[in-house]
Amino acid sequence: MKGRIKYVSVLIMLIAFTTASAAAEPPKLISCDIYPSTSVEQGTNVSIDCLFSESVDYEIRIETATGDLVKVIDSGTAKNPEKAWWNTTTGTSVGTYNVNVTMDNSTSELSSHNSTNTIKVTAAGDTTAPTVTGHTPTDGETDVSISTDITVTFSDAMNQTSAQDAFSIDPDVDGLFDWDDDTMTFTPDDDLEYNTTYEVTIKTEAESSGGANLAEESKWKFTTESLGHSTGFRIWDAGREPPMDLNYTWDARSFTGFYYDLDDDISTETLNIHLGGYDDRTIDEDNLTYTTTAADIDFEHDGWDTYKVIGFMAEKYFAGYEEGKAKIADEDISLISKDMLSKVLIDEDEKHMISTGASLQLEEDYELRVVQLDVDGNQAQVELLKNGKSVDTDIVTSPADYIYEKDLGKLDDVPLVAVHITSVFAGTESDMLVIEGI
Repeated sequence: MKGRIKYVSVLIMLIAFTTASAAAEPPKLISCDIYPSTSVEQGTNVSIDCLFSESVDYEIRIETATGDLVKVIDSGTAKNPEKAWWNTTTGTSVGTYNVNVTMDNSTSELSSHNSTNTIKVTAAGDTTAPTVTGHTPTDGETDVSISTDITVTFSDAMNQTSAQDAFSIDPDVDGLFDWDDDTMTFTPDDDLEYNTTYEVTIKTEAESSGGANLAEESKWKFTTESLGHSTGFRIWDAGREPPMDLNYTWDARSFTGFYYDLDDDISTETLNIHLGGYDDRTIDEDNLTYTTTAADIDFEHDGWDTYKVIGFMAEKYFAGYEEGKAKIADEDISLISKDMLSKVLIDEDEKHMISTGASLQLEEDYELRVVQLDVDGNQAQVELLKNGKSVDTDIVTSPADYIYEKDLGKLDDVPLVAVHITSVFAGTESDMLVIEGI
Protein backbone atom coordinates (compact mmCIF):
# COMPACT_ATOMS: atom_id res chain seq x y z
CA MET A 1 0.00 0.00 0.00
CA LYS A 2 2.84 2.38 0.88
CA GLY A 3 4.58 1.60 -2.43
CA ARG A 4 1.48 2.59 -4.39
CA ILE A 5 1.19 5.93 -2.60
CA LYS A 6 4.83 6.78 -3.46
CA TYR A 7 4.22 5.92 -7.12
CA VAL A 8 1.18 8.23 -7.34
CA SER A 9 3.08 11.09 -5.62
CA VAL A 10 5.96 10.83 -8.06
CA LEU A 11 3.50 10.82 -10.99
CA ILE A 12 1.79 13.99 -9.69
CA MET A 13 5.14 15.73 -9.35
CA LEU A 14 6.09 14.80 -12.94
CA ILE A 15 2.80 16.14 -14.30
CA ALA A 16 3.23 19.42 -12.42
CA PHE A 17 6.81 19.80 -13.64
CA THR A 18 5.80 19.09 -17.25
CA THR A 19 2.94 21.64 -17.07
CA ALA A 20 5.18 24.32 -15.62
CA SER A 21 7.85 23.71 -18.23
CA ALA A 22 5.36 23.96 -21.11
CA ALA A 23 4.02 27.29 -19.82
CA ALA A 24 7.41 28.98 -19.74
CA GLU A 25 8.33 30.77 -22.98
CA PRO A 26 11.15 33.18 -23.72
CA PRO A 27 10.14 36.87 -23.55
CA LYS A 28 9.29 38.45 -26.88
CA LEU A 29 9.92 41.84 -28.43
CA ILE A 30 6.42 42.85 -29.51
CA SER A 31 7.52 46.00 -31.35
CA CYS A 32 10.55 48.18 -31.83
CA ASP A 33 9.61 51.46 -33.55
CA ILE A 34 12.55 53.50 -34.84
CA TYR A 35 12.15 57.09 -36.05
CA PRO A 36 13.30 58.26 -38.47
CA SER A 37 12.94 54.80 -39.97
CA THR A 38 14.81 55.66 -43.18
CA SER A 39 18.43 56.78 -43.40
CA VAL A 40 19.48 59.67 -41.14
CA GLU A 41 22.19 62.26 -41.41
CA GLN A 42 25.06 62.57 -38.93
CA GLY A 43 23.83 64.67 -36.02
CA THR A 44 20.24 63.39 -36.14
CA ASN A 45 18.50 62.25 -32.94
CA VAL A 46 16.95 58.80 -33.41
CA SER A 47 14.16 57.50 -31.15
CA ILE A 48 13.74 53.79 -30.33
CA ASP A 49 10.46 52.73 -28.71
CA CYS A 50 10.27 49.09 -27.54
CA LEU A 51 7.41 46.99 -26.17
CA PHE A 52 7.96 43.54 -24.61
CA SER A 53 5.58 40.65 -24.03
CA GLU A 54 6.21 40.84 -20.26
CA SER A 55 8.29 42.69 -17.71
CA VAL A 56 11.95 41.92 -18.44
CA ASP A 57 15.47 43.04 -17.66
CA TYR A 58 16.30 44.67 -20.98
CA GLU A 59 19.22 46.37 -22.67
CA ILE A 60 19.14 48.36 -25.92
CA ARG A 61 22.51 48.51 -27.66
CA ILE A 62 23.73 50.24 -30.79
CA GLU A 63 26.25 48.02 -32.54
CA THR A 64 28.21 48.20 -35.76
CA ALA A 65 27.35 45.88 -38.63
CA THR A 66 30.12 43.57 -37.42
CA GLY A 67 28.70 43.40 -33.87
CA ASP A 68 31.02 45.83 -32.09
CA LEU A 69 29.37 47.83 -29.30
CA VAL A 70 28.89 51.53 -30.04
CA LYS A 71 26.70 52.52 -27.10
CA VAL A 72 24.19 51.14 -24.60
CA ILE A 73 21.39 53.71 -24.93
CA ASP A 74 18.99 52.25 -22.36
CA SER A 75 18.60 49.42 -19.83
CA GLY A 76 16.30 48.55 -16.96
CA THR A 77 13.32 46.46 -15.96
CA ALA A 78 9.95 47.09 -17.61
CA LYS A 79 7.38 45.78 -20.06
CA ASN A 80 6.83 49.11 -21.85
CA PRO A 81 9.86 51.31 -21.11
CA GLU A 82 10.19 54.99 -21.94
CA LYS A 83 11.31 55.89 -25.47
CA ALA A 84 15.11 55.65 -25.80
CA TRP A 85 17.25 58.02 -27.84
CA TRP A 86 20.46 57.61 -29.79
CA ASN A 87 21.86 61.09 -30.39
CA THR A 88 24.21 60.77 -33.31
CA THR A 89 26.84 63.43 -33.90
CA THR A 90 28.78 64.76 -36.87
CA GLY A 91 31.51 62.43 -35.71
CA THR A 92 29.35 59.31 -35.94
CA SER A 93 30.77 57.10 -38.66
CA VAL A 94 28.75 56.75 -41.84
CA GLY A 95 27.33 53.23 -42.19
CA THR A 96 24.66 50.78 -41.08
CA TYR A 97 24.14 50.08 -37.38
CA ASN A 98 22.22 47.27 -35.64
CA VAL A 99 19.76 47.92 -32.83
CA ASN A 100 20.35 44.92 -30.53
CA VAL A 101 17.69 44.44 -27.85
CA THR A 102 18.28 41.76 -25.18
CA MET A 103 15.57 40.52 -22.79
CA ASP A 104 15.95 38.43 -19.60
CA ASN A 105 13.16 37.20 -17.37
CA SER A 106 14.54 36.66 -13.84
CA THR A 107 11.54 34.52 -12.85
CA SER A 108 11.70 31.99 -15.67
CA GLU A 109 15.44 32.52 -16.17
CA LEU A 110 14.78 32.62 -19.94
CA SER A 111 16.20 35.21 -22.31
CA SER A 112 16.18 36.26 -25.97
CA HIS A 113 17.59 38.98 -28.20
CA ASN A 114 16.82 40.86 -31.39
CA SER A 115 19.31 42.38 -33.82
CA THR A 116 17.31 42.66 -37.06
CA ASN A 117 16.50 46.39 -36.80
CA THR A 118 19.02 48.69 -38.45
CA ILE A 119 19.77 52.40 -38.74
CA LYS A 120 21.64 53.81 -41.72
CA VAL A 121 23.70 56.94 -41.00
CA THR A 122 24.62 59.14 -43.97
CA ALA A 123 26.99 62.08 -44.24
CA ALA A 124 25.81 65.45 -42.88
CA GLY A 125 25.40 68.45 -45.13
CA ASP A 126 22.09 67.82 -46.95
CA THR A 127 20.21 71.07 -46.27
CA THR A 128 17.46 70.51 -48.85
CA ALA A 129 14.29 72.19 -47.63
CA PRO A 130 11.43 69.73 -47.02
CA THR A 131 8.06 70.16 -48.69
CA VAL A 132 4.49 69.03 -48.14
CA THR A 133 3.95 66.28 -50.72
CA GLY A 134 0.36 65.38 -49.87
CA HIS A 135 -2.50 65.91 -47.48
CA THR A 136 -6.06 64.84 -46.71
CA PRO A 137 -8.66 66.15 -47.10
CA THR A 138 -7.54 67.59 -50.44
CA ASP A 139 -7.72 71.27 -51.34
CA GLY A 140 -11.25 72.33 -52.21
CA GLU A 141 -12.76 68.99 -51.21
CA THR A 142 -16.41 69.19 -50.16
CA ASP A 143 -18.83 66.95 -48.30
CA VAL A 144 -16.01 65.86 -45.98
CA SER A 145 -17.08 63.70 -43.03
CA ILE A 146 -17.22 65.63 -39.75
CA SER A 147 -15.25 62.78 -38.13
CA THR A 148 -12.32 63.09 -40.55
CA ASP A 149 -8.68 63.09 -39.54
CA ILE A 150 -6.23 65.50 -41.18
CA THR A 151 -3.02 64.01 -42.57
CA VAL A 152 0.09 65.79 -43.86
CA THR A 153 2.91 63.95 -45.67
CA PHE A 154 6.34 65.54 -45.91
CA SER A 155 9.15 64.86 -48.37
CA ASP A 156 11.67 64.22 -45.57
CA ALA A 157 11.87 63.02 -42.00
CA MET A 158 10.70 65.88 -39.81
CA ASN A 159 11.39 67.32 -36.40
CA GLN A 160 7.99 66.27 -35.10
CA THR A 161 7.64 68.97 -32.45
CA SER A 162 8.40 71.77 -34.93
CA ALA A 163 5.94 70.35 -37.49
CA GLN A 164 3.17 70.10 -34.89
CA ASP A 165 3.85 73.66 -33.71
CA ALA A 166 3.69 74.89 -37.33
CA PHE A 167 0.26 73.28 -37.84
CA SER A 168 -2.91 75.35 -37.45
CA ILE A 169 -6.55 75.03 -38.47
CA ASP A 170 -9.16 77.78 -38.77
CA PRO A 171 -11.73 77.70 -37.21
CA ASP A 172 -9.62 76.47 -34.29
CA VAL A 173 -9.90 72.78 -33.38
CA ASP A 174 -8.34 70.88 -30.46
CA GLY A 175 -6.87 67.46 -31.12
CA LEU A 176 -3.94 65.06 -30.90
CA PHE A 177 -1.02 64.33 -33.23
CA ASP A 178 0.35 60.96 -34.33
CA TRP A 179 3.17 60.05 -36.74
CA ASP A 180 3.79 57.24 -39.21
CA ASP A 181 7.22 57.75 -40.78
CA ASP A 182 6.97 61.09 -42.64
CA THR A 183 3.18 61.45 -42.31
CA MET A 184 1.65 63.50 -39.50
CA THR A 185 -1.98 62.81 -38.51
CA PHE A 186 -4.13 65.28 -36.57
CA THR A 187 -7.20 63.73 -34.92
CA PRO A 188 -9.75 66.27 -33.59
CA ASP A 189 -10.99 65.72 -30.03
CA ASP A 190 -14.60 66.19 -31.22
CA ASP A 191 -16.44 66.03 -34.52
CA LEU A 192 -16.01 69.05 -36.78
CA GLU A 193 -18.93 71.42 -37.43
CA TYR A 194 -21.37 70.64 -40.23
CA ASN A 195 -21.25 72.62 -43.47
CA THR A 196 -18.13 74.55 -42.42
CA THR A 197 -15.07 75.49 -44.46
CA TYR A 198 -11.79 74.85 -42.65
CA GLU A 199 -8.37 76.17 -43.66
CA VAL A 200 -5.26 74.19 -42.68
CA THR A 201 -1.84 75.87 -42.61
CA ILE A 202 1.66 74.43 -42.22
CA LYS A 203 4.04 77.34 -41.62
CA THR A 204 7.67 77.41 -42.70
CA GLU A 205 8.77 77.01 -39.07
CA ALA A 206 8.38 73.25 -39.57
CA GLU A 207 11.86 71.72 -39.75
CA SER A 208 13.32 68.51 -41.12
CA SER A 209 15.23 66.24 -38.76
CA GLY A 210 18.36 67.80 -40.23
CA GLY A 211 17.24 71.33 -39.28
CA ALA A 212 16.09 72.67 -42.69
CA ASN A 213 12.91 74.78 -42.68
CA LEU A 214 9.90 73.96 -44.85
CA ALA A 215 10.47 75.34 -48.36
CA GLU A 216 7.21 77.26 -48.41
CA GLU A 217 4.05 77.64 -46.38
CA SER A 218 1.35 75.15 -47.31
CA LYS A 219 -2.37 76.02 -47.13
CA TRP A 220 -5.53 74.25 -48.21
CA LYS A 221 -9.27 74.36 -47.53
CA PHE A 222 -12.02 71.77 -47.25
CA THR A 223 -15.72 71.89 -46.43
CA THR A 224 -17.56 69.44 -44.20
CA GLU A 225 -20.77 67.64 -45.02
CA SER A 226 -24.16 69.30 -44.56
CA LEU A 227 -26.51 68.50 -41.72
CA GLY A 228 -29.66 68.41 -43.81
CA HIS A 229 -30.66 69.44 -47.34
CA SER A 230 -28.09 71.74 -48.95
CA THR A 231 -29.44 71.41 -52.50
CA GLY A 232 -31.86 69.41 -54.65
CA PHE A 233 -35.19 71.16 -54.00
CA ARG A 234 -36.71 73.89 -56.14
CA ILE A 235 -38.19 75.64 -53.08
CA TRP A 236 -36.28 76.35 -49.84
CA ASP A 237 -38.69 75.38 -47.05
CA ALA A 238 -37.92 76.39 -43.45
CA GLY A 239 -40.35 73.78 -42.13
CA ARG A 240 -38.90 70.73 -43.90
CA GLU A 241 -37.53 67.79 -41.88
CA PRO A 242 -34.66 67.10 -41.82
CA PRO A 243 -34.06 70.85 -41.96
CA MET A 244 -32.87 72.72 -45.02
CA ASP A 245 -29.38 74.18 -44.71
CA LEU A 246 -29.03 77.89 -44.10
CA ASN A 247 -26.36 77.74 -46.83
CA TYR A 248 -28.41 76.48 -49.78
CA THR A 249 -27.50 76.02 -53.45
CA TRP A 250 -29.66 75.73 -56.55
CA ASP A 251 -28.17 74.10 -59.64
CA ALA A 252 -29.52 72.84 -62.96
CA ARG A 253 -31.13 69.83 -61.26
CA SER A 254 -33.23 72.00 -58.95
CA PHE A 255 -33.71 75.12 -61.11
CA THR A 256 -34.81 74.79 -64.72
CA GLY A 257 -33.56 78.30 -65.52
CA PHE A 258 -29.98 76.98 -65.66
CA TYR A 259 -28.16 75.40 -68.61
CA TYR A 260 -27.88 71.58 -68.56
CA ASP A 261 -26.45 69.22 -71.19
CA LEU A 262 -28.27 65.91 -70.90
CA ASP A 263 -25.87 63.94 -73.12
CA ASP A 264 -22.71 64.83 -71.18
CA ASP A 265 -24.38 65.50 -67.80
CA ILE A 266 -22.85 68.98 -67.64
CA SER A 267 -24.11 72.05 -65.85
CA THR A 268 -22.09 75.11 -64.92
CA GLU A 269 -24.46 77.49 -63.10
CA THR A 270 -25.26 77.68 -59.38
CA LEU A 271 -27.10 80.12 -57.14
CA ASN A 272 -26.12 80.13 -53.45
CA ILE A 273 -28.02 81.79 -50.64
CA HIS A 274 -26.94 82.29 -47.02
CA LEU A 275 -29.62 82.94 -44.41
CA GLY A 276 -29.07 84.07 -40.84
CA GLY A 277 -31.80 81.81 -39.46
CA TYR A 278 -34.99 79.94 -40.31
CA ASP A 279 -37.09 83.05 -39.66
CA ASP A 280 -34.82 85.23 -41.80
CA ARG A 281 -36.70 86.96 -44.61
CA THR A 282 -33.92 89.37 -45.66
CA ILE A 283 -31.00 88.53 -47.89
CA ASP A 284 -28.03 90.62 -46.81
CA GLU A 285 -25.43 91.98 -49.20
CA ASP A 286 -23.00 89.32 -50.48
CA ASN A 287 -25.29 86.51 -49.24
CA LEU A 288 -26.76 85.71 -52.67
CA THR A 289 -24.16 84.51 -55.17
CA TYR A 290 -24.57 83.47 -58.80
CA THR A 291 -21.66 81.44 -60.19
CA THR A 292 -20.96 79.95 -63.59
CA THR A 293 -17.78 78.25 -64.79
CA ALA A 294 -16.42 76.84 -68.03
CA ALA A 295 -16.60 73.08 -68.62
CA ASP A 296 -15.34 70.64 -71.24
CA ILE A 297 -17.99 69.21 -73.53
CA ASP A 298 -17.56 66.68 -76.34
CA PHE A 299 -18.04 67.74 -79.93
CA GLU A 300 -20.77 65.75 -81.62
CA HIS A 301 -18.13 64.81 -84.20
CA ASP A 302 -15.86 62.33 -82.41
CA GLY A 303 -12.67 63.40 -84.16
CA TRP A 304 -12.57 66.88 -82.59
CA ASP A 305 -12.51 65.90 -78.90
CA THR A 306 -13.77 68.77 -76.67
CA TYR A 307 -14.39 72.50 -76.44
CA LYS A 308 -15.21 74.83 -73.56
CA VAL A 309 -18.77 75.86 -72.83
CA ILE A 310 -20.28 78.05 -70.17
CA GLY A 311 -23.92 78.24 -69.21
CA PHE A 312 -25.48 81.66 -68.69
CA MET A 313 -29.15 82.14 -67.93
CA ALA A 314 -30.00 78.71 -69.36
CA GLU A 315 -28.19 79.37 -72.65
CA LYS A 316 -25.11 77.52 -73.92
CA TYR A 317 -22.18 79.75 -74.79
CA PHE A 318 -18.83 79.00 -76.42
CA ALA A 319 -15.96 79.78 -74.00
CA GLY A 320 -12.89 78.63 -75.93
CA TYR A 321 -10.48 75.77 -76.56
CA GLU A 322 -7.84 74.11 -74.39
CA GLU A 323 -4.60 72.99 -76.00
CA GLY A 324 -4.39 69.22 -76.16
CA LYS A 325 -8.14 68.77 -75.75
CA ALA A 326 -9.42 70.32 -78.99
CA LYS A 327 -8.03 68.98 -82.26
CA ILE A 328 -9.23 71.97 -84.26
CA ALA A 329 -7.10 74.39 -82.18
CA ASP A 330 -3.37 74.18 -81.49
CA GLU A 331 -3.27 76.62 -78.54
CA ASP A 332 -5.33 77.77 -75.56
CA ILE A 333 -8.11 80.17 -76.57
CA SER A 334 -10.25 81.73 -73.84
CA LEU A 335 -13.08 84.11 -74.66
CA ILE A 336 -13.82 84.55 -70.96
CA SER A 337 -10.37 85.97 -70.30
CA LYS A 338 -11.20 88.72 -72.80
CA ASP A 339 -14.67 89.32 -71.32
CA MET A 340 -16.43 87.81 -74.32
CA LEU A 341 -19.07 85.13 -74.86
CA SER A 342 -20.36 83.62 -78.07
CA LYS A 343 -23.36 81.37 -78.55
CA VAL A 344 -22.86 77.82 -79.83
CA LEU A 345 -24.96 77.86 -82.99
CA ILE A 346 -24.25 74.42 -84.48
CA ASP A 347 -22.68 71.27 -83.05
CA GLU A 348 -23.77 68.18 -84.97
CA ASP A 349 -22.52 65.14 -86.88
CA GLU A 350 -25.38 64.62 -89.36
CA LYS A 351 -24.51 63.48 -92.89
CA HIS A 352 -24.86 66.12 -95.63
CA MET A 353 -24.31 65.49 -99.37
CA ILE A 354 -23.71 68.58 -101.53
CA SER A 355 -23.26 68.65 -105.28
CA THR A 356 -20.97 70.93 -107.26
CA GLY A 357 -22.27 74.51 -107.23
CA ALA A 358 -24.65 73.87 -104.32
CA SER A 359 -24.41 75.33 -100.81
CA LEU A 360 -24.99 74.15 -97.24
CA GLN A 361 -26.76 76.81 -95.21
CA LEU A 362 -25.21 77.45 -91.78
CA GLU A 363 -26.15 79.92 -89.01
CA GLU A 364 -25.63 83.68 -88.79
CA ASP A 365 -26.06 84.01 -92.59
CA TYR A 366 -23.02 81.81 -93.30
CA GLU A 367 -23.13 79.20 -96.07
CA LEU A 368 -20.59 76.70 -97.40
CA ARG A 369 -20.55 76.39 -101.18
CA VAL A 370 -18.91 73.62 -103.22
CA VAL A 371 -16.97 75.34 -106.02
CA GLN A 372 -15.59 72.26 -107.75
CA LEU A 373 -14.73 68.62 -107.02
CA ASP A 374 -11.92 66.31 -108.14
CA VAL A 375 -13.20 62.78 -107.62
CA ASP A 376 -9.95 61.09 -108.68
CA GLY A 377 -7.88 63.21 -106.29
CA ASN A 378 -10.49 63.21 -103.49
CA GLN A 379 -10.25 66.99 -103.48
CA ALA A 380 -12.85 69.69 -102.98
CA GLN A 381 -12.67 73.44 -103.42
CA VAL A 382 -15.05 75.04 -100.96
CA GLU A 383 -16.00 78.66 -100.35
CA LEU A 384 -17.46 80.20 -97.19
CA LEU A 385 -19.87 83.07 -97.70
CA LYS A 386 -21.59 85.47 -95.30
CA ASN A 387 -24.60 87.43 -96.53
CA GLY A 388 -23.73 86.20 -100.00
CA LYS A 389 -20.18 87.60 -99.95
CA SER A 390 -17.09 85.39 -100.02
CA VAL A 391 -15.02 85.46 -96.80
CA ASP A 392 -12.77 82.43 -97.35
CA THR A 393 -11.92 79.68 -99.82
CA ASP A 394 -9.79 76.56 -99.54
CA ILE A 395 -8.97 73.24 -101.23
CA VAL A 396 -9.41 70.19 -98.99
CA THR A 397 -8.27 66.61 -99.64
CA SER A 398 -10.75 64.24 -98.00
CA PRO A 399 -11.03 62.97 -95.41
CA ALA A 400 -10.03 66.22 -93.69
CA ASP A 401 -11.33 69.29 -91.89
CA TYR A 402 -12.11 72.70 -93.35
CA ILE A 403 -11.55 75.30 -90.63
CA TYR A 404 -12.30 79.01 -90.87
CA GLU A 405 -10.47 81.23 -88.40
CA LYS A 406 -11.26 84.82 -87.54
CA ASP A 407 -10.03 87.47 -85.11
CA LEU A 408 -12.50 88.11 -82.29
CA GLY A 409 -11.87 91.28 -80.32
CA LYS A 410 -8.44 90.88 -78.72
CA LEU A 411 -8.17 87.20 -79.74
CA ASP A 412 -6.44 86.22 -82.96
CA ASP A 413 -7.22 83.28 -85.24
CA VAL A 414 -10.18 81.81 -83.39
CA PRO A 415 -11.67 78.76 -85.20
CA LEU A 416 -15.28 79.84 -85.80
CA VAL A 417 -16.43 77.33 -88.42
CA ALA A 418 -15.23 73.73 -88.63
CA VAL A 419 -16.53 71.23 -91.18
CA HIS A 420 -15.41 67.62 -91.50
CA ILE A 421 -15.36 66.52 -95.14
CA THR A 422 -15.65 62.74 -95.24
CA SER A 423 -15.39 61.95 -98.95
CA VAL A 424 -15.83 63.02 -102.55
CA PHE A 425 -17.60 60.70 -104.98
CA ALA A 426 -19.20 60.63 -108.42
CA GLY A 427 -22.98 60.61 -108.32
CA THR A 428 -25.34 59.52 -111.09
CA GLU A 429 -25.95 63.09 -112.20
CA SER A 430 -23.16 65.11 -110.54
CA ASP A 431 -20.19 64.76 -108.25
CA MET A 432 -20.97 64.93 -104.53
CA LEU A 433 -19.25 66.10 -101.35
CA VAL A 434 -20.06 64.32 -98.05
CA ILE A 435 -19.90 66.25 -94.76
CA GLU A 436 -20.25 64.61 -91.34
CA GLY A 437 -19.51 67.08 -88.56
CA ILE A 438 -20.18 70.83 -88.27
